[in-house]
Amino acid sequence: MTLRDMFIAKVLPSGVRSDRGPSEYCEDWEGFTADVLSGYSGSLYEYENELSVRDVLEKVMGDPELSTFPDWLAYEASIERTDTRLRRLLQNGVEVRPGRPWWWSHLPPHGGGEFAEDIRRIYAIDIDVGGV
Repeated sequence: MTLRDMFIAKVLPSGVRSDRGPSEYCEDWEGFTADVLSGYSGSLYEYENELSVRDVLEKVMGDPELSTFPDWLAYEASIERTDTRLRRLLQNGVEVRPGRPWWWSHLPPHGGGEFAEDIRRIYAIDIDVGGV
């Protein structure tokens, strides 16, 4: 079984798309993080939808079977580096979901106009409009 096949087999029971392997999920997570760091320009709904990528990755982080693949270990290292960048930013944001995983618990301290307006409307919190 290939790494991609095993990854898909591990995430499929959680109801996620079955045609995406670890490279696609890692690329999505890195791209999302870059977007958030520069000032997320989508809606809060889109932001929360993109957080589900990290939920999928969390299900397989540290998996002993996937860890037999050297490529998976490289993906995990990449995820951890990306996590570090985003976690640093989110620590400066407001906590809105206590008890949830770190990527869900805090909002970024800045974002685009639509994102900031959604946060104001839903959470009654003002964030800076713009990016780093």
